[in-house]
Amino acid sequence: MNYLGPTRHARLNEAVAFVFLIAGLFVFFGLVSYHPLDPSWNTVTGAAKPVNLTGRVGAFFADLFLQTLGLGAYAVPVLILLLGWMWIRSAPIKAQWAKVLGAAMFLASTCTALGFASTWQPLTGGIPAGGLLGSILAEALVSSMNMTGAVLFTLGCWIVAIYLVSSFEMSRLPGWFRAPLNLVSAIAARFRDWRESRAMAARARAEKRALQRAMKDQPSERNVGNQPDSPPIVDPLERAPWEEPSSSPFPIDDIPIHMLEPTPVSQLMEIRPAAPTRVSSKPEALPRKHRTDFRLPPTRVEALYAPEMFGELPNHALSVGE
Repeated sequence: MNYLGPTRHARLNEAVAFVFLIAGLFVFFGLVSYHPLDPSWNTVTGAAKPVNLTGRVGAFFADLFLQTLGLGAYAVPVLILLLGWMWIRSAPIKAQWAKVLGAAMFLASTCTALGFASTWQPLTGGIPAGGLLGSILAEALVSSMNMTGAVLFTLGCWIVAIYLVSSFEMSRLPGWFRAPLNLVSAIAARFRDWRESRAMAARARAEKRALQRAMKDQPSERNVGNQPDSPPIVDPLERAPWEEPSSSPFPIDDIPIHMLEPTPVSQLMEIRPAAPTRVSSKPEALPRKHRTDFRLPPTRVEALYAPEMFGELPNHALSVGE
């Protein structure tokens, strides 16, 4: 007899499916809004109105599930919603008792795995993560198999429960993960394109700045080229081109250079005294011009910044007269 699966009547299946869906949501909201001071199986309070969203009934069921299963109690509304989904689709449920066994193993293995963390109490009121059932099973498995064996046994039971509850197959994993992997690949491709576009934009900005810098430097170079030539640096000890000595009958090398000495009196110009003028009533003939020789001293050439260095150029004797 088919106890869990839908019937041949579609309308009945949809009605039962809505009942399962509402029941699953009821349990879920009761677990989410659990408060330890709400009235429950082990709590007596004088509050007129419970804090739980599903009222007193939801507070009782939430306390029962959480005290027994811990965080594994959140698997109960999930299983109820999956059953309602099968009814609303009118999909037959094969191997019903295997499904029931798989659901029980799934709850037990989940609570046991959470029960290994005995000191972890995430729920209010000091409820352990695996609940009462998880604490008992974890302690029993650790005492008989140690921690490593207990973890491996629990993991094996959890995987078998997945196979019993669902139609899971390893061959379906690529199909399940194809859409997420495609999404991740698309996001990665867009991120790479974004990075490439940013790099191209940064390269374009750098080239633009370099072009602007070159355009700014070019006018300055042009202005520098148009400026008149600066005057040459002249060494004061060197002779300027316009100060070059003119050609003379005496070679430059023959000019003696020596220290300044007084010129002898004998070399000075000789001037003969003129004859006394006679006053006579008779006209006399004009005196004859006498020949006079003039000897000029040598031409002195001194250095511009070193007067002690000089040269003398001898001059020809000059004769005046007959």
